[in-house]
Amino acid sequence: MTDSYKHELISTSTNETDRVINRCFLRKKTTQEIIHLRAFQVEESDSYSFTVTYQPNLRIRHENLDGHELKTTLERHRDRALKLEDSIPKQFLVSQETCLEHVMIILSAMYLPHAIQERLVRYISTESVKFSNRRRGRGGGLKVEVDVKVDVEQWVRIDCCCKQKGTCLVPPMDCPICLTDLSSAVSRMELPCSHVFHRDCVMTWLKMKATCPICRTKPLGETVFIY
Repeated sequence: MTDSYKHELISTSTNETDRVINRCFLRKKTTQEIIHLRAFQVEESDSYSFTVTYQPNLRIRHENLDGHELKTTLERHRDRALKLEDSIPKQFLVSQETCLEHVMIILSAMYLPHAIQERLVRYISTESVKFSNRRRGRGGGLKVEVDVKVDVEQWVRIDCCCKQKGTCLVPPMDCPICLTDLSSAVSRMELPCSHVFHRDCVMTWLKMKATCPICRTKPLGETVFIY
């Protein structure tokens, strides 16, 4: 393979947001995106193809909530890489608009965040049509590779002067998963079935099995309490 045409772009962005929840909690969310895009000519092929790899990573941290009870919805977050490979038939390379629509339909199957999908569709279609116009009447195909990494960190901490602060006491018991004291300063989570665990313990469990470790009820999509 000889790369007589090659274009590479690395795009990074960081976004931070603060949100007050129920007057007592401050949630700080930091999102970092890294998009690495490569387009290169493939001499032994006349096809136009692209590969998109998407790697999300979510981290949730809590301070000691000091007796406060945080109500939230338990959701399954994707933390595994998604990969899609497809091609662009030559009839869609006649214009930027037709190519963009074709790529958009294909990428919609990945359910990417809207802003990221828009950028990838624009890049893939622009590179493909531009290369097609340059190579009109000559051989050679194009390969576009896109790697996307998104790191999201959410940090929840107390930020209030609530008079009830510290009045919610946790009864002495052990976490059924790690068998250590639940009354420590480690963040705890109560599932809809009323079973209580260390938050990190039960979140690790739910990534492997989407049921309560004790009664096997399914908490995903239901309201849980963190304190």
